Amino acid sequence: MTNSSEALAQNKLDKAREKLLWAKHRNARFSQAEKDIKREEGRLEEQKRWLATRRLMLHGQYSDWLNDTIVNRTIIPYCKIWNQNLAAQMQDRLPREIRDMIYQHLWHYDPDRTSPHLLARQHVKQHYTFTCPYCPPDTIAMFPRLIDIAQCMFRAEDGDLSQLFDHSALPHYLSPDYVGDLTAHEIGVSFYKSLNEEDLLQCQSSRIELVLQSDAFHLGLPTMELIRSLTVHCNIDRYRTPPQQHALSSKCRHTLSETALVRSELLFDDFCSLLDIKNKKDFKLHVIMHQCYIRLNVLEEAIKALRSVLESFLRDGSFLTVTWTYRGHWDNAMGPPCHQLVSCEITHALDASNDPLLDDPEWKLDLYEVLDQAEDIIMPEHAKFDVEPANVSKTSNRSAINRFVHNMYDLSEIHNLAVMNVITQGTDVPSESEVESDVSDGCKFGLCAHEDDEEL
Repeated sequence: MTNSSEALAQNKLDKAREKLLWAKHRNARFSQAEKDIKREEGRLEEQKRWLATRRLMLHGQYSDWLNDTIVNRTIIPYCKIWNQNLAAQMQDRLPREIRDMIYQHLWHYDPDRTSPHLLARQHVKQHYTFTCPYCPPDTIAMFPRLIDIAQCMFRAEDGDLSQLFDHSALPHYLSPDYVGDLTAHEIGVSFYKSLNEEDLLQCQSSRIELVLQSDAFHLGLPTMELIRSLTVHCNIDRYRTPPQQHALSSKCRHTLSETALVRSELLFDDFCSLLDIKNKKDFKLHVIMHQCYIRLNVLEEAIKALRSVLESFLRDGSFLTVTWTYRGHWDNAMGPPCHQLVSCEITHALDASNDPLLDDPEWKLDLYEVLDQAEDIIMPEHAKFDVEPANVSKTSNRSAINRFVHNMYDLSEIHNLAVMNVITQGTDVPSESEVESDVSDGCKFGLCAHEDDEEL
């Protein structure tokens, strides 16, 4: 009995111990699970705080992008360092001949890195070749980026170019900040060589000196030596003698010195910078003389004023072309289709005689033929070559001189050129009714054209 009761007690004790161990084990499992839950809660809280911080950072970065802060503070400095390293390696490892080949490639069109710049291409193409912008592509069409820069060259002003380089308005490889002084200088030289090869550099006559002497990219380039081809656009209307600011009357006392149709000194001063070019041999100079109001006597006097400058280029072995063109029907700087372009080469006008008593020279006859063919294209109000006043001489009386001075313009011509900012209209320019009144008064005082006066 004793053994049996002891065995039963021992059995109960073992079961109780097992339950105790099981309870202890379960408690440990519950404790570990609770710890795991608490640990996961902490991790999620930390991730929540990290996501909130990231959200704030993203908002700040977005604002930085909006304000170009990242571009100016990160991207541009990185690009400068990368390009400087590349330029330094090129200088160390490549001879100048290979570098020049690379530089030449920079000015060629690549659709993967350069946009076509259609308007600039059309603009330059018509200005230089007088061809339609919609004709099949030619060599000029293959240099759109080069054309853009060429267009900007004669408008380039001294100032800070860094923003233009940083925002790709100008190629960054022309900036010493990106490629260093030496490489930028070499690329600048290659730029002018490309301009010369394609005859793309152009300027208005009033900006010749600026183009020849200013270092547009601040690279220390001898621009006058590098430029070997230049097209000059000369607006003849700009150089005409300003109209009188009073009507024709008996009080007029004009002299023979006032009968000049062109301000020759101003015209010569704008072109005389070309004489500073030391090496004129093989220099290509194209002078485009364009008019809105076609007056051949005005054109002839302008050629006379430029004769000494242009003849110096011919004597020194330059390639000189002088072209006249009508631009009264152009839309700002954009020309019409090919079949409506009106132009005539008049280089041989430099060989013509200046004697006014001789018949019209050959270049004028050629120009008359072009004008006859373009009769349907030229706007009637612009065709003044048939109504130009006859030239006066030393023997002309004061009445003839007065009428000549006041007949250099007609009233619509004065107002239209003033609107185009080609001439400055005086405050005393008469209205049409005033002109009619003054003409009748002029007849009373013997100032109108009579049979015994020289026909004007």
